[in-house]
Amino acid sequence: MCMSQRPPHPGTVLVVDDDPDARETLHAVLEVEGYAVRSAADGVEALQWLSSHPTPGLILLDLMMPRLSGWDVCARLQQDLRLTQVPVVIISAVASLEPGPACRAHPRAFMSKPLDLSRLVRLVAQLVEPPVALAKAVG
Repeated sequence: MCMSQRPPHPGTVLVVDDDPDARETLHAVLEVEGYAVRSAADGVEALQWLSSHPTPGLILLDLMMPRLSGWDVCARLQQDLRLTQVPVVIISAVASLEPGPACRAHPRAFMSKPLDLSRLVRLVAQLVEPPVALAKAVG
């Protein structure tokens, strides 16, 4: 099956952060809320995952990462028709966020680290339903 034919997984959240503690925390918090969570340690790993898996419902994306920054990931997302509609939430320790040209229209929200996890959970719930809720709505 080619990438453009992969069905989306609306309840899946892809967490992209080079900080393993941040990835583990976000994974645990979102999993408790019923989301299927996948993780990538940097932009290159995220793009590799995205090229070989169904489209996630949401991407939580750190900016400052080795190999490929969050801004560069945004630029690549804009070039892939399958990924242009996936909501992106930028999470970063950078105090003032000045989006690069490719990211100005793409992110749905910006959150500063350290993250307010209850606010993040509310934001994620506004952008994507967990698979458990989707299954109940269908069944």
